[in-house]
Amino acid sequence: MSAKITDKAALEQGLGVLERIQAAAPAEVKSAWGDFVEFVKTAAAGNTSAMAGAMEKMQAASTKIATHAKSTCGINVS
Repeated sequence: MSAKITDKAALEQGLGVLERIQAAAPAEVKSAWGDFVEFVKTAAAGNTSAMAGAMEKMQAASTKIATHAKSTCGINVS
C-alpha cells in the first residue's frame, strides 16, 4: 500500500489486510501487530492528535515486526 496516511479509503482497505495478518501472527509479534492495527484505525478515523501520540508506539511495533520477519522468516520488509 503506497497511499498517503490521509487517504481514508486506502487506510480502511489496508486495515482489513492488517487485521488478518494480526490474527495469524505468532505470539512473539501478535501484540506488535495489534499496536500497528490500532494506529491504522486511528489514522483511518482521521484523529490526527491521537496519531501523533501513538506514533512512537507504532514505530516500535514496526521495528519489532521487521526484526522478527528478518530473523525468523528471512524476509526484509524495510
